[in-house]
Amino acid sequence: MVDDSPSWLVKEYPDEDSKWRRPPNFSTAATEHHRTPEVDSVCGIGRFKPRCLQRCANVKLYTFFLAALIFVINTMWVYRMGVLSTLEKRFRMSSSESSFTVSSFEIGHLSTVLFISYIGGKMNKPRVVAFGGILCAISGLLFPLPHVLYGSGREVSPLASRGTGNETAHWLADAPLCTEAMLAGSGNGSSCDANVEMDAVHANNGAYVILILSSVILGVSLVPMNTLGVTYIYDNVEKEKAPLYFGVTACTAQAGMIVGFSLAGIFTNIDIDLKERDDDIGPGDPRWLGAWWLGVLILAALTLPLIVGMSLFPPHLPDSPKRAVLAKKESQKKKVSPKVAASAASSVAVAILTVLGCDDQRLAGSYLDNGQFSLESNCNSHCSAGCTTAEMFPICGADGFTYFSPCYAGCADVTLTRRFINFTDCACVPEGGWAEQGSCAYSCDMLPTYFAVLVLAMLLSTVTPPAILALVMRVVDGEVKDLALGIVNISLSVLTYIPAPIIFGAAIDSVCNVWQEVCGGGRGACWSYNITHYRVIIHGLTAAFKAVAIPSFAILFCLQKGKLDEEQGDEELAEKEVRIEMGRADVGADAALL
Repeated sequence: MVDDSPSWLVKEYPDEDSKWRRPPNFSTAATEHHRTPEVDSVCGIGRFKPRCLQRCANVKLYTFFLAALIFVINTMWVYRMGVLSTLEKRFRMSSSESSFTVSSFEIGHLSTVLFISYIGGKMNKPRVVAFGGILCAISGLLFPLPHVLYGSGREVSPLASRGTGNETAHWLADAPLCTEAMLAGSGNGSSCDANVEMDAVHANNGAYVILILSSVILGVSLVPMNTLGVTYIYDNVEKEKAPLYFGVTACTAQAGMIVGFSLAGIFTNIDIDLKERDDDIGPGDPRWLGAWWLGVLILAALTLPLIVGMSLFPPHLPDSPKRAVLAKKESQKKKVSPKVAASAASSVAVAILTVLGCDDQRLAGSYLDNGQFSLESNCNSHCSAGCTTAEMFPICGADGFTYFSPCYAGCADVTLTRRFINFTDCACVPEGGWAEQGSCAYSCDMLPTYFAVLVLAMLLSTVTPPAILALVMRVVDGEVKDLALGIVNISLSVLTYIPAPIIFGAAIDSVCNVWQEVCGGGRGACWSYNITHYRVIIHGLTAAFKAVAIPSFAILFCLQKGKLDEEQGDEELAEKEVRIEMGRADVGADAALL
């Protein structure tokens, strides 16, 4: 048999076995592996795999859906943090207790990450990611369930009304005045109704369990995105481009945090019952409760189209560059200094936040020698024994100070006008002895600057995670990448995400000025914080943790640099081998067409 293969083919590989000079044989070996479309690279579900849908089988569109799901989950998670103060007031939780509802997110994440990473790595990864989206939607439906089951709570019953007659009697009973009747315990709200209190305890405990369960499910939902979703990208892009895609997901995660806090601010400014109040209690009033339950419903609805889109992706994309050449040294060895510098700049920005802020709202009271804030003073000593912090009735005195209640202001009488309720004969108010309902006006001109620096710090913090992720992908073998990311996530959960909310929650509790009194001598939510100490302790702790991490980042990347230098010789050899193999595949495929 005469070998009629093209002369240029034989010349290209003169030292190879004769099979490379026989196009038919080569086409059987090479073309099937590199050129034949496979069933697991076709977009669709079941028999629904239209040709027009195959245009969507690309890594860029996949990254969009993955980033969008990560955005929604992070937004939902941070939204819960943003409404914690409302949950504390509604269900009488301390900051430590409410923070546990957030840290339980990591319990779900930690308990399932290894299982999902290992088992999911053997399945259709986009489908597993879509399942994570379903869990996110379920969590979003569970979160507002306490509001559906237990309502808005008696704490939001109107505390201000207009009119005369019975309404006046209602107000005289509700407003804790400093009178002989109040000292005798008549109608000052300090006595406990056992049945009402027991119902409140049951509602609070039930809500607490539901909130924790919702948070655990949300933590599980993020596992496929952080592990399988990332490795799917790495398997379908050139290595030198992987950090760019990882950066996109990291940026959307940070954007979700910013949007989450913003949405929390928007929805907590809406009445909890979605009704227009007929009194003067507004978002600035400590007694105000916003629609904490509404935002997550909208976010849960946003996951539905993303779940459908993600579930259409195949196990492997048709243009997967698994056989692509190894990246060159200059592409793989990213510069260390910008990432370390960005981390340092983020720490500096957070430290600056400790001094950007406004003074505390002027709440009447004094600090004792032990640092504790006290509402009691000489002017209300004759009636403070009958005063209570079970509910807050803020009034604004003529001296510009906000008083916790008429009782602590030493007020003896109340008069109702057409629009306002005025308290008179207040022993603690020096200028005229009168006060009106509600807190005194308070504004903070530093808020725009504070918010701008906060956003800058969050953006700078997005630089390092993609580099760390790319490094893990770089040094771990392909068979165990999913498992390696699972171990990384476990380490982050154990060392960071689980203890952080508890630590910060305890720190926040330490700067509370006035605690809510509950029956039995316990305490509920915090009515008022020392804002200056609050700001310093939160941002100070954050800056300290970031400062500790900077040397670790620097050492890590220096070790990476040395490792890449040692492996450079092996990489160049491997690059040549891969290029030869790809050349053979392309030549064999072309020859098969002759």
